[in-house]
Amino acid sequence: MIPSVAFVGEQHRVVAATEMLGWQVLEAEADLLALPWAEWEPLLAQGQLVLVTDVPPAAIADVLRSGADEAVGADVSVAELAARMEALVRRARSERDRSPLTGLPGAARLEQVVRDRLEDGQTPALLLLDIDTFKSFNDRYGHWRGDGLIQMLATVAVQAAETDENALVTHIGGDDLCIVTRPALVDEIGRECVRAFDDLAPEHYDEADRRRGYVVTRSRTGQRKQFGLTTLTAVAATAEAEDIEHFGQLFGVLAELKDYAKGKSGSTYFRDRRRYHGWLDAQGQQPASDPAEPTRRGDT
Repeated sequence: MIPSVAFVGEQHRVVAATEMLGWQVLEAEADLLALPWAEWEPLLAQGQLVLVTDVPPAAIADVLRSGADEAVGADVSVAELAARMEALVRRARSERDRSPLTGLPGAARLEQVVRDRLEDGQTPALLLLDIDTFKSFNDRYGHWRGDGLIQMLATVAVQAAETDENALVTHIGGDDLCIVTRPALVDEIGRECVRAFDDLAPEHYDEADRRRGYVVTRSRTGQRKQFGLTTLTAVAATAEAEDIEHFGQLFGVLAELKDYAKGKSGSTYFRDRRRYHGWLDAQGQQPASDPAEPTRRGDT
């Protein structure tokens, strides 16, 4: 989404910087509000990015301490002002996208990185991680311990992805994480996530439940039911397929594969092996009946 700016008073440099960046000018609800020092009041910084301009050098520190996100003097160049505005909005968007639970970037960062790599002619691989029967764990132990299980998975994912110095680990919501890596490394990372999760997950259960191998809680229909200890579904898809052209297709394959893998028991890693998918049916090319080759823990 193209950033937007709203401003108060005569803001010639801000207007020029906005034009340089190709941003939008709005009257309200903009990403960034720019106003001169003479108009600045601390109460204005309430949930909106605020840039204060024409600030005397001696007053810049006070303006920043009182709540402004950025403050510049009257002698700032248009180029520097544009760079500061761009950095300010970029940081803010990054922080809004970051998970407060795991500290990992979220879905917006994931999509942008995949789009950039595809546009650069790279062949990204996506690895989706999803905790099975997470709801039963949450119902049995509460959200605080459920958060601990998600944080453990985040640590597992970050450590497993260390084999790829350009990998990106994201927390896209709930108990779902997604790693961007390369096709040559995605199998190794996926299998390591499954192995480490299976080693660590039982420690999050009470000893009695761990020994029994299940918990008893209510199902979605309200009936008491036994649920086995939580496992991990890990699925991967790459842009190697000849019909993968954009992020939506790649993530669509992941979603389909996740549904397929959820029908299997235990912690499982699957990777999409098809060269063609359903959207090419019109050209007479049918997907394989089995979209993946399974690798369960212990398989070679």
